[in-house]
Amino acid sequence: MDTYKIGEFSKMAQVTTKMLKYYEQCGLIEPVQTEQSSGYRYYGVEQLIPVSKIRTYLDMGFSTVEIKEMLNAEDNTARFDNRIEELKKELEENKRKVALLSFYKEAVKKNEFNQLYRIAVKTIESKLIALKRFILPGVFDLAEQWGKHYENVRLSGSKIFSFPNGLTCFHDDEYILENNDIELMLFLEKRGEESDSFEYKTINGFKAVSIIHNGRYELLNEAYAFAHRWIEYNGYKTAGHPMEAYLKSIYNTKNEDEFITEVLIPIDY
Repeated sequence: MDTYKIGEFSKMAQVTTKMLKYYEQCGLIEPVQTEQSSGYRYYGVEQLIPVSKIRTYLDMGFSTVEIKEMLNAEDNTARFDNRIEELKKELEENKRKVALLSFYKEAVKKNEFNQLYRIAVKTIESKLIALKRFILPGVFDLAEQWGKHYENVRLSGSKIFSFPNGLTCFHDDEYILENNDIELMLFLEKRGEESDSFEYKTINGFKAVSIIHNGRYELLNEAYAFAHRWIEYNGYKTAGHPMEAYLKSIYNTKNEDEFITEVLIPIDY
């Protein structure tokens, strides 16, 4: 069998000598002969085929560990199928990133928002809740109502989830300042006794756009505007009433600029 020095073989295989040594180090291909005295490596022409396979598999995104197994396998169809599925997921993720970059670029260009909001699509799992729905005269009464609701649920013997453990849902069809149709939803691990002040319910899981707002509640309209712009830009549709979770509020700080609120807007395709 005719053999060729590594430099000659690299030209034939269109692979650098450095890469051939790397393939050898990974156990993918061995020289047919190595001179002990000089360390010269020699390759046979038949080895052009496995080298070509190695390059192709690397281009497909397989690791050297996977390629070592593939070179000795009779059928790699299953591996190809798995890699195709992986690449499809990566493609969708990259499409999402491109859309996100485009959206933020336009928002920054137009100087529309004071905060650099981050949008996330969350899946809210089905949950057992203690529910109280009522008309709230003014938004400044909300903290007091939440305090009363929490205490009533606790006194019922219900086991409440650790923080964050609740959502406020706004059922009004339009934005109003007074007499809001409000729903307080407190997440439970276990229900207690029946109560006249609230009811138990299991809410179905849903997907929602999540956006975190830092600061006063009066500026929450910016977060809502940003979220709705993002929903429209990315081809989603709103699929329910907006909700708010008060992650840092009057219970944690007197400084309204330190408030942290998560806005959740249910969505669908």
